[in-house]
Amino acid sequence: MTLSRSALLLALALTPLAHAKPTPPSRAALLAQAQAQAAAAQAAQQGSQPGAPASPQPGSGPSAPAARPAPISAPWLDARAAENRDPELAEDRKAIEALRQEKALLEAELALAESKRRVELAPLNEERAKLEYERGLRLARAAARSAEIDAEKARLERRLAALSADASLKLAERNNTLRDLETDSRAIKAASELAIAKPVADSALRKARQEVDRIADAPDAYPLVPLIDGTLHISDRRIPFNGVVTNALADLVVSRIAFFNNKDATKPIFVVIDNSPGGSVFAELRILRAFESSKAPIIVVVKQAAASCAAITATLAPRSYCYPHTRILHHQMSTGSRGNMTQLRESLRFGEELYNRTFAPVISKLGYPDAAAFEKDMYKNASTGDWVCFGDEAAKRKWVDFTVERMVETGADELPVERPGEGLTPAFAEGCEMKRDASGRVYYQLPPLTEPGDFWAIDDPEGVFRP
Repeated sequence: MTLSRSALLLALALTPLAHAKPTPPSRAALLAQAQAQAAAAQAAQQGSQPGAPASPQPGSGPSAPAARPAPISAPWLDARAAENRDPELAEDRKAIEALRQEKALLEAELALAESKRRVELAPLNEERAKLEYERGLRLARAAARSAEIDAEKARLERRLAALSADASLKLAERNNTLRDLETDSRAIKAASELAIAKPVADSALRKARQEVDRIADAPDAYPLVPLIDGTLHISDRRIPFNGVVTNALADLVVSRIAFFNNKDATKPIFVVIDNSPGGSVFAELRILRAFESSKAPIIVVVKQAAASCAAITATLAPRSYCYPHTRILHHQMSTGSRGNMTQLRESLRFGEELYNRTFAPVISKLGYPDAAAFEKDMYKNASTGDWVCFGDEAAKRKWVDFTVERMVETGADELPVERPGEGLTPAFAEGCEMKRDASGRVYYQLPPLTEPGDFWAIDDPEGVFRP
C-alpha cells in the first residue's frame, strides 16, 4: 500500500516527537559513514565514465572477477539519496526540519519559563522554609513552656495536697474546739434561763393582764330597739361611714351589711357616720340599695356631720338617729363636666335624670310636691343653696328620725391602739389624699369617678376638695 505525500510528511514530522530526547550519532560514526559513502560514490562515477575498462564478465576469461566493495548502509544517507531523486521529498524534509527547529524553540522557551518560575518561586520557597523554621521554633518553645507548666502544676498539686492536709487537721481541731464551746454555751444558757425564768414569767403575766385590761368584759346585747331610757346602745355590729363617699367606702359598707346578714339577720346593723361631706352619687345609690336588700334592721347614726350624699343616707335610712347639735346639710348636685357643647348638654340631661332619681325618694319623704319646691326652700334658707340644719331642727323636718342626748358603744370591747401616721387626714376627708398646691394651701385630692356620668354630691364651701 502506497502512502500519500501528506501522510509521509506527517509521519516524518512526528517521528522525533515520539521520543522524549533522541540520541544523535557520535562524530566518529558520522565520519565513517561519510567516508564510506564517498568511496561508493567515486566508484560509481568511475564506472560510468567512457573508456573505462569494462568489468570482466563472468565466463569471458580465465581471470577471477574483481571483488566489489559492500554498499554502505546508513539511514540518513538513504534519505539524502531519496531527496536527490525526489524534489518533493526534499521539500518535505525541509518542512520537517523547520518543525523540528520550532519544536526546539518551544522547548527552549519552556525551559526559560521553568527557569523564571523557579526564580520567582525562590523567595516563596525561602519564606516557606523560614516559616517552617519559625513554626518548629515556636513548637519547641511551646513544648518547653508546657513542660514548665506541667512541672509547676505538679509542684502546686503537691503544695495543695500539703495545705489540704494541714487545713483538715486545723478543721478537726476547730471542730473539737467548737464542740467544747457549744457544750459550755449550753451549760451557760441553761444557767441563764434558770436565772431569768422567773422575771420572764412575771413579764408575761403582766402583759397578759394588760391584754385582759384592754378587752372590756361586757355582755353582748343586741336589743331590737336600741334606744333604752333615752340612750342609744350601738352594738359591735357596727359599720363606720366616714370621709368622702367613694366606691371603696361603698364596698366596705355593702360587704359588711352582707356579712352581718349572713351571721344573724335578726339583729340590728349600725351604720355610724362621724363626719362625711358626701361624695359619689353612684356609690351612694349602691349603699341605699344594700339598705333595701338587708333583712337585718339598718340603723344610721350621725354623730358630727352628714352633708349631701351622707345626708341622703341619713334621710332615706329605715331608721336614723343624731345628736341635737349634729350638722345635716342638703343641696343640689354639682358637676365639673368638661367637653364640647354637645357633650355638656348630654351630661346635663343625664345629670338631671340622675338628680331626679336620687332626690325623688327624699322629696317624697319630706312631703314636698316636687323638686322645685324643695329647691326653693334650699335657696330661701341659704343663698348658696346649701341648706344646713342642726340635729333637732333636722328631726322636725324629717331629715332624721330621732335625736338623742346619749349614745354608748357597747361593741367597743378592745382598747384602740394608736398607729403612726393616723390622724393626719381628718375624718371628713377620709378616702382622699392630702396635698399642697403651689401657694402651699392644703387640699384633698378626690379619687376619680369610675362610673360614666357619675356626679359629686359633696359639701365643699371652702374648696378643699379637688378632683
